[in-house]
Amino acid sequence: MNMKIRKLKIKKIISFLLIFLMIFVVGCHKDKNVEINKIIDIVEFDELINEKGVLKYDIRSTAVCEEGHIPSFMCMGSNNVDNKKLDEIIKNIKLLYSDKDKKIVIIDEDNVNSLYILNALKEDGYKQLFYFDGGYNSYKEKKGPSFVPEVGCNC
Repeated sequence: MNMKIRKLKIKKIISFLLIFLMIFVVGCHKDKNVEINKIIDIVEFDELINEKGVLKYDIRSTAVCEEGHIPSFMCMGSNNVDNKKLDEIIKNIKLLYSDKDKKIVIIDEDNVNSLYILNALKEDGYKQLFYFDGGYNSYKEKKGPSFVPEVGCNC
């Protein structure tokens, strides 16, 4: 009788450990499936960028960004926006913001450079990554005449 109770206890312990291991593996796997959020709706995007604490970067060329950008976005590009410059932006974000749950919004001309940066941040474990579908010009067009861009560089 004593042997049966021990076997039963051992089975319960093993079952508990297997369930714990499965929960752990599923939890780790979930983080790896973080999505980069493409926002199409102008209202949804405006709500996001008006939230307190959201990091907002415009990575178009400095000259273009200075001519007009979405208010409160930082101009982070340079006159030569290439992979070297994009890698520099990624490095700076990682150095300045170790909180990988921080919301980060990147905008550019056509989403190519935005997605380059966002994918690199995703690979490093950042979880709340966003961009506007179509880039800055699409945003400006959808906002219509009510949109007043900020000029100059707030870098």
